[in-house]
Amino acid sequence: MNQLTPEINQLTPAINQLTSDINQLIPEINQLTSGINQLTPAINQLTPDMNQLTPDMNQLTPEINKLTPEINQLTPAINQLTPDMNQLTPEINQLTSGINQLTPAINQLTPDMNQLTPEINQLTSGINQLTPAINQLTPDMNQLTPDMNQLTPEINKLTPEINQLTPAINQLTPDMNQLTSDINKLTPEINQLTPDINQLTPDMNQLTPEINQLTPDINQFSFHMLVRALTGNQVTQLSVCELIITFSIFPLC
Repeated sequence: MNQLTPEINQLTPAINQLTSDINQLIPEINQLTSGINQLTPAINQLTPDMNQLTPDMNQLTPEINKLTPEINQLTPAINQLTPDMNQLTPEINQLTSGINQLTPAINQLTPDMNQLTPEINQLTSGINQLTPAINQLTPDMNQLTPDMNQLTPEINKLTPEINQLTPAINQLTPDMNQLTSDINKLTPEINQLTPDINQLTPDMNQLTPEINQLTPDINQFSFHMLVRALTGNQVTQLSVCELIITFSIFPLC
């Protein structure tokens, strides 16, 4: 024993250090034991499911073994792609951030899009209804294409003349617009008069033969009135009025 005492004395610090380390590890071991004890019920619940899966896993093992060579072949390619994927990660993160920023705006637009959906469906239905007619017209349009191609040079020849007329047309546009406005203003009155005119039309049609019979006499009378007006032969205010009325209704033939 006396011979071992120096060696024991040398080992004593190490033993003391080991004892201290073990004492420090005991709380962690106790925590780990507590965690394991807490997990034990969950593991016990999973055990029947795992036992049921075991036959399926055993059946899959041969298939997995068959795939292993292909997986091994793909591994180098996957390893080569990894740096590229790592480089793309920041861009993907930026894209994700942008999408997240757009999400509120998209959510705000969703109700409006939902309101537009019926109108879009109606438009789609209308297009679908027009499609057969368009398909029927297509052969006719194809037949017209050569004729249109032949007309193109003639149209090109007319283009300078059309360009010359454009300023005059532009000058007339305000007058035409004004005329359109006046016609639109008169349209209600014309519409009101239309029933009266329609009622008078049969009477006018009946009078037309009689007017045609009287036209020579009226023209002769108008001629005499014109002579009296030109010669100053007893032209009265009444005869001038008669002359104006006569020529306004029946022009001199």
